[in-house]
Amino acid sequence: MTPKFVCLTILAIVLTPSMFAQTYTPPPESAGGWRWCKTPDEVRSLAGMDPDKLNLIRDKFLQLFAGPWQIVIIRKGYLVAEWYGVPTMPTTTFDGWSCTKSSTGIAFGLLLDDSRKHKLPHDAQIDLDTPIYDFVPEGFPLTDQRRRKSNCGMYSP
Repeated sequence: MTPKFVCLTILAIVLTPSMFAQTYTPPPESAGGWRWCKTPDEVRSLAGMDPDKLNLIRDKFLQLFAGPWQIVIIRKGYLVAEWYGVPTMPTTTFDGWSCTKSSTGIAFGLLLDDSRKHKLPHDAQIDLDTPIYDFVPEGFPLTDQRRRKSNCGMYSP
């Protein structure tokens, strides 16, 4: 994993929440996944972005960066653009190793901040002692009842 990929990932995580006009959670990929802007007009009207400027960004990345890279732009709950540098494909995975600790820390910080500001759905209150499975019904039935005691603090970096 390159430093530029890590920086772009962190930047996307930090900036994305402020770009959403309202909360949107995409369905799983098996049920269709993210909403897509399919035309330049949809990019303008739904995401509020200029498709010509997005094309300039894509072209610049193609010129500047050799090797594998991926860029996904999501704005206002819509997948606006998705680009891949050779030899990357949509199914390519990048080894994140310890870099995921930073991303996870940022995500936990944003979650806790939203909880304190009463911005979570149904005014859910979450802190480091909150049991995880209170919010992950897909985890039931538990194969090991000791997991019921798992809390957010156990998994924060």
